[in-house]
Amino acid sequence: MVSTKKDASVVAASMDQAAREASGALNAAYVDSDDAKKAVDYMAAWWKKHYLKAGHKRLARILLEYTSTKK
Repeated sequence: MVSTKKDASVVAASMDQAAREASGALNAAYVDSDDAKKAVDYMAAWWKKHYLKAGHKRLARILLEYTSTKK
């Protein structure tokens, strides 16, 4: 499959839209729930502390482990 700049811009636009939706969902939870606010504040501080050394992908993988194995 040959990728073009147009294909890349379509993918980027789709990812930008998905990021806006994710941001909106997180903001809604943050505003509506004190527990969610505490969790978001904690995770934001955790991410900021570790992302320069570990990288975004590795941190995301750590978080995603909690969706299936740490219930």
